[in-house]
Amino acid sequence: MSNDTELKKLEGFVSKLLQSFQDLKEENGRLIQELQVRDETIVNLNEQLNAKEIEKDEIGSRVNGIIDKIEEWEINLGEEVFDVNPPSDASRQGSLFGSVDTQSDDDTTVTEDREESRVNEY
Repeated sequence: MSNDTELKKLEGFVSKLLQSFQDLKEENGRLIQELQVRDETIVNLNEQLNAKEIEKDEIGSRVNGIIDKIEEWEINLGEEVFDVNPPSDASRQGSLFGSVDTQSDDDTTVTEDREESRVNEY
């Protein structure tokens, strides 16, 4: 009988080993599937990252182009503002300062009267 008990123990032990082996096999399959899903996710994320980097580079290039255009415009605007020579029309300046000299006495009196009335208003 001792052989029979030992045989039953051995059968129980082998049965537990087979069950553990089956459980480990199932877990291994599940982990392999999970790993495949993660690998696919990593590949997809890398593709998205590359697409975003390309998009970022394109946007950066476009922004740099816009900045270059603005800078060029500012340079050209600056040249236009500072390179414009004032007209050398002596008649305009002469009329500005010459009007006092060429006024008649009546005009001077009218101007003086207007100035006095403005001073009196205050």
